This record gives sequence, C-alpha cells and structure tokens, in this order.
Amino acid sequence: MLLGHSASISCLSKASESWDSSTFISAAENGEMCLWDVGDGRCIEQNRLPGVHLSMQPYQVTNGNIREWRIICQGYYADINILDATSLELLYSLSSSVAPDWISAFCIIKPLKRNDDIIIGVTTTGMLKVWNLTSALKKDSDSICEEECKQLRCKGAKTVTCCAFTLRTVLIVCSKKWQIYDAGDFSQLCMEAIEKGQHWIGGEFTAADRVLVWSSNGKGYLYQLPSNCIPESDDFRSHVGRSPETSVRPFLYCVLEATQEKPLSCTPAMTFFYGRRGSFFKLFIRGDSGSRLTVWKIPEVSDKELSFLKQEEFDTLPVLPPTSSNSLQEAWDSCSPKPAGIIDQLCPSRKDSKQHSLQVTASIYIAQEGWLVCGRSNGSILIVPAVQSAIAQLLEGPHTARKGWPPHRILKGHHGRVTCLLYPHQEHQRYDSHHLVSGGIDFTICLWDLFSGNKLHTFCVHGGELTQLLVPPENCNARVLTCVCSVATDHSVALLSLRDRKCTLLASRHLFPIRAIKWRPAEDFLVVALEDGSVFVWQMETGHLDRIAEGTTAEDILGACAELNRAHEVMLTPTQSIAQAFRRRSLAAIKNAAHRTLLAAAQGSVLNIPSTEGIISKDPAHALTIQAVKANIKDPDFHVLFFDAEVLIVQLLTDKNLIPGIVSQGSHPDLAKLAESSGRESKTAKLTQKVAGFISKQIDNMRDSDEDEVDMVQPPPAISVTEEPSVPQKGPKGLTLENSHLTLDIAQLFMSCLHAWD
Repeated sequence: MLLGHSASISCLSKASESWDSSTFISAAENGEMCLWDVGDGRCIEQNRLPGVHLSMQPYQVTNGNIREWRIICQGYYADINILDATSLELLYSLSSSVAPDWISAFCIIKPLKRNDDIIIGVTTTGMLKVWNLTSALKKDSDSICEEECKQLRCKGAKTVTCCAFTLRTVLIVCSKKWQIYDAGDFSQLCMEAIEKGQHWIGGEFTAADRVLVWSSNGKGYLYQLPSNCIPESDDFRSHVGRSPETSVRPFLYCVLEATQEKPLSCTPAMTFFYGRRGSFFKLFIRGDSGSRLTVWKIPEVSDKELSFLKQEEFDTLPVLPPTSSNSLQEAWDSCSPKPAGIIDQLCPSRKDSKQHSLQVTASIYIAQEGWLVCGRSNGSILIVPAVQSAIAQLLEGPHTARKGWPPHRILKGHHGRVTCLLYPHQEHQRYDSHHLVSGGIDFTICLWDLFSGNKLHTFCVHGGELTQLLVPPENCNARVLTCVCSVATDHSVALLSLRDRKCTLLASRHLFPIRAIKWRPAEDFLVVALEDGSVFVWQMETGHLDRIAEGTTAEDILGACAELNRAHEVMLTPTQSIAQAFRRRSLAAIKNAAHRTLLAAAQGSVLNIPSTEGIISKDPAHALTIQAVKANIKDPDFHVLFFDAEVLIVQLLTDKNLIPGIVSQGSHPDLAKLAESSGRESKTAKLTQKVAGFISKQIDNMRDSDEDEVDMVQPPPAISVTEEPSVPQKGPKGLTLENSHLTLDIAQLFMSCLHAWD
C-alpha cells in the first residue's frame, strides 16, 4: 500500500516498457506526480505540474549509444507533454498551430523501415494531429507544432490504437461508435455503432483482422474486420467513400462477459495486453468497484470456425466466461488467521452476525493520551488505549483470551452510524482538554466529556448527515475561537460554540455540495467553496451573507485564503513547542526540542526549560501515530500505524523513569528497583551511555554552529502552565492500565511487529 498523494489519482503508467522494470508513475488530479519503486514501495521522485493528466505512456529515445525513457502525457490541457521518466521534469510540449484544443487520445507509431517515430493525436472536437518525434528531438525548442492535421468524424475519442501487425490501420474508439481508418491518408474504412444506453470505453487490435472493443457495461466484444480493412486483402480500401449503410459491417463472433456478477456502482477499468509466461497470451483484464479483478484469455479462432459461425444463425452470441477471477474481499476471507481490525477483540462474537456487523465508521487518535476513539455503525463511540488494543490484535499472548480486554469505555448518544469525530484540544490548546465532538447520520452533533464519558450537549442545527468537523484558526475573534465548524450533506455550514452551547452561525443557502471551507480571520469572513465553482462569503460575527462570487473572482478569493494560511504557518514556526513540532511534523523543531530535553536530563536541568516539564509526560504518544484511511464513503475505516523510530529512541533515552541513575524519587518503585538491578556495568547501561554521549556531542556541535536557531525555538515561559487551575487530568477508571508505561508499550509493539518480519 503506497501513500503519497493528496488528491484522487487520475492515471498510472509504467516508467519503461522493459519486462524487468520495477518502477511506475502515478499522477493525481492536483498535478502531483510520483515515481515509485514496486520492490520496496519507495517514492523515488516527485514533481508537480499544472493540469490534470488523464493518460501516460512510456517512450524510449535513442541518442547515439544512450537510451533514455520519456513519458508522454495527455489530459486537461491543450498540449501533449513530454517528461523525463527518471526526474519527472517537463522537457518539451507538442502544441498545435491550427485549432488548438485538448487532446482526448493519442498513440505512438514506429514505422519499420523508417527512423521517424510518429505521434497521432485526436482532439476533443475530432481534429487529427500528427507530430514527428524524431525531428522534434533535433530541435532545441520547448514547443513543437504539428506537421499535419485533418478533421475527422470522431468527437470525444476514448482511445487511438495503431495495428501493431501491419502498421497500416488505426482504430479510433468514441463513446457511440468505433471506426477503422487507413493510416496513410486517414480515410474511413468501416464503422460500428453501439446500442442505446451503453458507451464504448476502449479497444485494441488482437490480430491484423480482429479487434477487441469494450463497453461501459463491463463486457468485451470480439469482432472480425471486413476484407476492405485488411491491407493484405485485394479488397483493401474498396469501400472508401461509401455511406456506412452500404459498406460491409464487422462480424461480432464472441462476447467476454462475467457470470453471476453483482450490479456495479461505476464503470469498471479495462485493458488488453500480452501476458508473458512461457508463450504469449492475449489477456483482457477488468477491475471493478467491488475490488474484483477478472481475466479472460482470448482464444485463437481460425477462419474456418468463423465462416461456420457466419453460416449458423444463433439466437444469442457465444459468451466466453472468465479464465480467472478474484477479489480483495475473497483474499481477506481466505486468510487464516483473519486480518485483524483495530477493535475486533471488543466486538461481539462472530456467531451473532447481526451484532458483529458493527463497523468502525469514524475514528480519531488522541496522541496526548494514547487513546483511540472509534465511532461505529450503531451510533456508539468506543474509547480504548490504542497501543493495548493493537497488541491484543497483532500479538499472541495470554491477554488475547481475556474477555473485555483491553479496558475501554462506550459512549451512547447517536441514532445511526457516527460519521465524524473531532478532539479540539489536539488541534489547539485553547479548547478544553475534556471536550470530544462527534457527528452522526442522525443530523446531530454531540459534545462529550472525554474523561467521564458524560454527554454534555446535543446540537440539532443541520438537515443532513454530518460529513466534517473543523477548528477555526487561532487569529479569529474571541467569539469564534470557542466554536467548532460543522459541515453537513444538506449543503449547510454551522459554527457551534462549545462554551455557550449554542449555534453562532448557520450558513444554509448553498445550492451545491460543499467542496472546501476557507477562512479570512482579519475580515471576519468564512469562505465556503461549492462543487459548481462558486464561493459564498459569510460574516462570522453577524451571520450575514456578504457576497457570492463565481469564475475567476471565486478562484482569486480562494487563492488569497491559501496565501494567508501559508504566511500564518511561516509566522508560527519560530515559537513551536515540542508538542506543536510533533503535530506539524517540523523535523528541525523536533530535534531542537528533543536535544534540549536530553541535555536537561543529563546535566540536571542546566537549561531553563520549565514549559517542557509539563509536556514531557504526553510526548511518548507521539512516537506512534494512527491514521484512519477510507477507500470511499461507504467503506469502514482501516488503520495504519506509523512508528517514528528516531522519536522513540529519544524518548527512551530522555524518560526519567527509564534511564538508570536519573530515576526520580517520585517515580514508580518497581521501575526504580529495575534501574538499580540493571547494574552499572550491564550492556544496556553501556549502550545507553554511549548513545546519550553521542547525542550530547551532536548537541554541543549544533549549539556552537547555530546558536541563533536554537534560541529561536526556545519554548515560551511557563506562565500559561503555572497559572492554569490544577485540574486533575486523569483518565476514566478502567482506561489507564496499572504498571503500564506508554513508551515501553510502543517500543514493545514496534519491536514485536518487526520481529515477525525477521
């Protein structure tokens, strides 16, 4: 599983056509491009280009004795872009001097007796474009214009394919019809339309006189071309210029169809290629929305068999069933033991199938406490120690047989599944650390006391299920700072005051679904971007609709909001505390804060770091991050555990309860005995002293070379910590395990999971 894009992935491509290549390229809708290594899942290179790429194809360039690979890209832009396959940099573009438009499909032709490589592209309006790639390489220009163009009757082409067997005919597939053209002058040779309600998606030549075309219903259709479309035939080009009614139609002789399939929620992805294992196979592959992969091996049908099929009159066409079929769900079900969910141990037994279908529909990891909060499909919310729950699911031991372990708490208040969760204190320290906010399919938002489990308030302001809960930025006015922002499917946005327990603003005049929420705190504006491209600007203080913008004005407003956010982030970085550094993933601030903590522990608090003392008890949770991932809205959450080994090592070295000789008097007596019994000459103590000395030396070098940077990230004075009322922040009874240490638990889980991989 490769994680790296921040938007939907629009297309994939191999980085080269060689069989032993282990790299591929992915492109996202926001212009991000990544080069991946399949062997270890690394992202080797990344880049960001303007425009959305819809298809990519590798192409090899020979320059003397050097062979390099290029990536030819087409998408929502007027040109065809040529990228370097290793650096993902834009080298040059193939542009249009006549009728420039978006290219809907293209293909590469490599003539046998010529050194010229040709690219044929078809625009969305049906204009054919021809570029010579070989001559383009000799020109030192960022943009190369086309050499030929011609208007064709094929608007919105899906695929353009040249016959690899003859290099003389071209298949162009449009949504309503597919056509065969002569590659010499692009005269139309034959055409086949599709029945109403369906659309052609793509096609490919399987032989000089055979084509495979697939449609939106997930089926493949095998055709034999008429003799006027075969270059070796005497009738080649004999019907050029005739009307489609009088010309000979292709002969459909087989349908590739899956048996007993469920209705699909969207058009499946389909492709044709030659498999290679021993001899070559012609394979038609389909992947659908149910995570099912279906493969057909296309049979070799002789001309005799085809002539026999033409003579016989069949009521239904011959159907070829799939050669093999499998899905991710079947793969999971066949595993023994079954793949573990994050809280499967606390779910009812599998015998009760109705109760066992409690899926995790929303979850959030509270790093400061080490807890995982899971909202489920029945409306209940379960709070569980994250590390203990992961140990129960992933590691075998006596604890797995204990019923109701690990200790947990269940909150009940929603009717129907929980759709979103928010712990505001984790986003900003101004919120009460006891508050947990949840939204559900029942249109309500519940405010909970995280530590006692009590429901404090229920907000009923929306007319649809909740989709998102957000926190306003910290430079808003005082009235908004106590609020959280909620978004619902009825296209409404609300600001809910957690302090006053009332709705401060309800913005509900939007006609389209909400795409994004932006903020303009200086002008007291809440900016709502909709799916149709329009922007609604609301005044947060008065609740009035300030204006509605569309087109370029809307884009300018959203762009100005993004610039303000970036400037605010840059202003915040010099005074990041260690907790903020971990949350914002700032490596420099993390290192500086950890180095100061280590110095204080080793030198007896020589440095004045009073504010770090209040945070250090919460830091061990940040060595582990749990991210909930969802493939689509209907799927339950699955969770990825991220371990930061560097942070974990620093915490093991700096924790006063773990380092021998620095154990404080108020620490746990068992840990003090453990530190004494470990012995001064033990290997562990020696290793600890070595690593601590090495890090201390690094700190000294860093302080000498860059004192200003260290001073910039000094934590603020401890006024906020000392002036706060002393509220005992203990977890609810049963949620904290006695004799357990969060850092040790994370280290045990981390090392045990690694041990299984040797």
